[in-house]
Amino acid sequence: MIAKTVSEDETDPEPEDGDMERILPNLPDYPDQYWPGHTLKVFTFDYGKEFEIFNARDITAEEETGDPINDAVYRRNAVLAKRYNFILKPVFDTAMYDDEKRTAVRRAVLAGDNYFDVFMTPLFLAGGMAEEGLLVDLFDVRYLDFEKPWWDRGAVTNLSIGHKLFFAIGDSVLINKNATSAILFNKQLITDLQLENPYEFVRGGQWTLGKLGEMAKAAMADLDGNGRMDSESDRFGYLPGAFEPHAWLALGVRFAEKDEDDLPFLTFASEQTFTAIQAYTDFWRAQYRWFPPGGRSGTLSDGDGTFERVFDENRSLFLLGYLRAVERLRGMETDFGILPMPKLDEYQREYGHWITGVGQAMAIPQFHDDVTLDRIGFMLEAIAAESRYTVIPAYYDVQLTRKFARDEESKEMLDIIFGSIVWDPCLVYDWFDWYSFDTNVTTYRTAAGYERYLGRVEAKMQKTVDSFADIR
Repeated sequence: MIAKTVSEDETDPEPEDGDMERILPNLPDYPDQYWPGHTLKVFTFDYGKEFEIFNARDITAEEETGDPINDAVYRRNAVLAKRYNFILKPVFDTAMYDDEKRTAVRRAVLAGDNYFDVFMTPLFLAGGMAEEGLLVDLFDVRYLDFEKPWWDRGAVTNLSIGHKLFFAIGDSVLINKNATSAILFNKQLITDLQLENPYEFVRGGQWTLGKLGEMAKAAMADLDGNGRMDSESDRFGYLPGAFEPHAWLALGVRFAEKDEDDLPFLTFASEQTFTAIQAYTDFWRAQYRWFPPGGRSGTLSDGDGTFERVFDENRSLFLLGYLRAVERLRGMETDFGILPMPKLDEYQREYGHWITGVGQAMAIPQFHDDVTLDRIGFMLEAIAAESRYTVIPAYYDVQLTRKFARDEESKEMLDIIFGSIVWDPCLVYDWFDWYSFDTNVTTYRTAAGYERYLGRVEAKMQKTVDSFADIR
């Protein structure tokens, strides 16, 4: 049902245009099981000072501070408390490394002492947790309505297996917006080097990997004249910040899809896949890009922030990273623009963007009774629905496009980016081992290498399918 917001609750945020229409959640005003002042405890990870950009900012806010996201979270929670009589509270775990996180999650669920209600879990953990039978099938949880727009329908469709869904992505998890891949470009260098406006390439369907490489090559320069490229003095065309599978998705590669029985099957064994991989390999080996020693792939901050620093110093035309970089670069004096990931060629119909490894999903641990599950489902639906009209606009319309973006065109680009998220089950469930693929297929490019690798992926995929089938 679509209806205008009619609540007279003074804590309800007013739409700026005064005529915003909302889709209302299908929730009763008074739930069947009334809970006076219940606290929904959300298990999440504290990434510490070094990686604080990945900490959850969308669970609680103590007071209004003038920060758009903080204030939107505060107002949303005030609405939830008054309308539904519950509050949210984070429960932090300080595990830092992947194995530690897996152990922390497993220990928390198996303990079953109910010191938390739901997980906000990194995507790379969610599949394994589901396989182990640690999570509840969300399709069986009352009040959760995945047809509603505050749930990512693409994620629901692509990440369910055998008509079971153990984790979901929705508007209550803001970090996924920050973790979406995009390309930033230095507008001053575009002018100084007399290059064409890349926004026009996007509008004309010509924003391709080849065009990115062409412009990056024109920007690269050995400014100190010492015959080698140095991160402290020279200018680069392109600074990478995502490893290969994420870039391949942008070029149209799809690793797995689903059949009519909601079961996955592999799809990357195609001529298009190998064409795209070869194109990106050639692009990667070009001399206009740079990444720090010690790693093949980069991250947003690259450990010491080198990528962003070089870009901030006007010594790179392009920077590939997460959208959180837009906020982190708010002090950059030179204007920059935001671009989608490039297509393989002009014949590719759709863009593709990936939620990087710090993306998160919402899941429910397998230790609640039916009454508690009803209550949790009700609360998660209410949080996601209210977030769509408070937290998400604060991030998208205020924080990102008005406060940190430098031009009107960026909003147009963001619409493209957020409208083309790819949820590939092969990557989310970690069936795809990139390092094995790189060794057996990309490097040697042999049929034997491919067959050897394919068998490994199929075995991991079948293990997940069988595990889900055994869960009742």
